[in-house]
Amino acid sequence: MDSNIKISDKSEIIDTNQINFNEILDTLKRRKKIIFLTSSIVFALTIINLAYKRFTNPQYLGTFSMMISDPIVNKGGDGSGSGFFKDLAINNTYSDIPTLIQYLRSEKVISSTAKSNNISPISLRNKINIYVPKNDSTAFFARILQVDVIGPDKVKLSKIVQELSNDYINIASETKKEKLTEGIKFLNKERPSLEKRANKLQDNLEEFRLKNKLINPINEAEQLKSRIDNIKSRILLLKSENIRLVFIKDNLLNGILFTQGINDKSENSGLDITGAEQLLLQEILDVKSALAKAQSTYKKTSSVVLNLKEKLNQLEPILLENQMSAVNAAIIVNKGKIKSSQNELFELEKQFSDLPRLINNYSKIISNQKLIESNLEYLLSAREKL
Repeated sequence: MDSNIKISDKSEIIDTNQINFNEILDTLKRRKKIIFLTSSIVFALTIINLAYKRFTNPQYLGTFSMMISDPIVNKGGDGSGSGFFKDLAINNTYSDIPTLIQYLRSEKVISSTAKSNNISPISLRNKINIYVPKNDSTAFFARILQVDVIGPDKVKLSKIVQELSNDYINIASETKKEKLTEGIKFLNKERPSLEKRANKLQDNLEEFRLKNKLINPINEAEQLKSRIDNIKSRILLLKSENIRLVFIKDNLLNGILFTQGINDKSENSGLDITGAEQLLLQEILDVKSALAKAQSTYKKTSSVVLNLKEKLNQLEPILLENQMSAVNAAIIVNKGKIKSSQNELFELEKQFSDLPRLINNYSKIISNQKLIESNLEYLLSAREKL
């Protein structure tokens, strides 16, 4: 029984804490006439007040638009370096729109119009609203600003709008003239400095060439590289020819005559086979051919075969000795050419090793010189455009 009492008390507490929406709805239904009447009176008073102000103190709106950037010339100018110098010279910066709007609404700008119309600058400022039109999608780099001015006197407002727009135009023109004047002074000030630096770099280039006895180390490096590659190829050919000569020498030591390519006098080999040796070789070849025919016809003990063998035994040692002397001489000459080419390669590579440093110094001078000359050219171009 105690537990039932507790549950009932708890339910009563919850009901007392809840909002009874039915009671509120019933109250509103009973007093709907009073609520409707009150709302109607408030609405009527509002309409009457607006109508009274409309007839006794009307507010007119005057508006005009002004362009704040050239729609033809883009922000980057002509895309050349002269555009940079021109922007720098005339301080062609792109202020944010809120700052520009605050400046146009400042007392310094609107004081002339306020004075001529017997209005305080603060009062006129409160009547001016400047904003970016919605159709101008690029708000930060907006090209157009809309200016709205409100006032109770239509004629006076028209006069204020006209004078205010003229003031904005005059201020823009005067500001531009001041910037142009300062820009020309800036360019005239920068020109001697650039010319002095250009002359200094030209002197450095001349000193570099005289000191290193080089006109253009880049071209010199290309020529040296070509010569080094040619010499390396020549050394490879000479070493290959030396292997061939050693092979011929080994055959001669084994009694094998050199009979192939004897007429090819290689420029690199140094192997010099005289005309007499050619005749001797040809005679040996003829004897061998005759001996082969005789052996197929006569017996080995035949006098014809024996005489041909004896003649061959007399001629071969002479030719072997002569060819051995020629091959030894060719090997000596070939090794001399290899050594000479290697020495030449060493000297060229030594010269080439100094060129990267010279090329680096030369490139810095040329790069700085081109940069200064380019800046000077752009500066003069910018001055002409101003």
